[in-house]
Amino acid sequence: FPVTISTQQSSKTWPTSHMIFFPERVQPMIQILKSNALSWLVILLSLGLALAFSNHFPEQMPVHFNTLGQADRHSSKLFALLFLPVMASVVLVFISGLLSQSPEGYKAEQSTRTIAQLNLGITLFMMLVYGASLAESLEPGVWISRAVPVGLTLLTAFMGNYFGKIERNFVVGFRLPWTLASDDNWKQTHRFASRAFVISGLISLTWICIHPNILVPLVGIILPTLLTIGFSYRSFKTHQQ
Repeated sequence: FPVTISTQQSSKTWPTSHMIFFPERVQPMIQILKSNALSWLVILLSLGLALAFSNHFPEQMPVHFNTLGQADRHSSKLFALLFLPVMASVVLVFISGLLSQSPEGYKAEQSTRTIAQLNLGITLFMMLVYGASLAESLEPGVWISRAVPVGLTLLTAFMGNYFGKIERNFVVGFRLPWTLASDDNWKQTHRFASRAFVISGLISLTWICIHPNILVPLVGIILPTLLTIGFSYRSFKTHQQ
C-alpha cells in the first residue's frame, strides 16, 4: 500500500523569552570584560610571564609571608602560579557583578570608569605581590618586604584619588547606614576620604623610604578609614540637629 508522508511544517513558535535568554545572561559578563579590559590585560600578562619562566621556579614555592616579609607557608608550583591571578579575577567579577545586580539608583552607572580605575589599582597591587612572591622563591627574604609596603602605600593614595568620584552604591566605598541613606552624606564622606587617603598614602610612602616597615602602610590605611567613619558620623548627627 502506498504510504503518504506529511510534510506539513510545525506551527510551533518559541516564546520571545526563550529567544533572548542567552543574550540576557551574557550581556553582564561582556560588560565586566569591557569595562575592566586593562585589569584583565594586566592579569593575563602577569600569568603569561610567570608560566613562560615556570621552569626556573622550584617545585615548592612560598605562598604566605609574616610581617617581616619571611615565607612561613609553601605550596606546589601550580598553586603558587595560579592562586593570585585567579583571586584577582574573582575580585573583578565580584565587584562588577554585584554592581550590575544592584537595585536601581545604586548601580553607580555614571561611575563605571572610576570604579574600573579602582579595580585596576587593586589588580596592579595584587600582581605586584604576585611577582614579588614568585621572586621570593629564587631570592628568599628580599622582595616581599620591599614590594608590599611600597605597593600598599601607593594603592592607598591611588584609591584616595578616586573616592570622591564614586556614586552611592552598595559595593564600593564607605557603605555606612547614613551614607547609604543620604546622597549628601555620601558625597561629603567620600570627599573627606579622598583627601585623607591621599595624604596618608604619601606620608606612609615617605616614612617607609626612610624606615622600611611592613606595618606602616597598614596603619596608613586603618587611620584614614577610622577618621573618615568618624567624620561621616559627625556629619550625619550634625545634619539631624
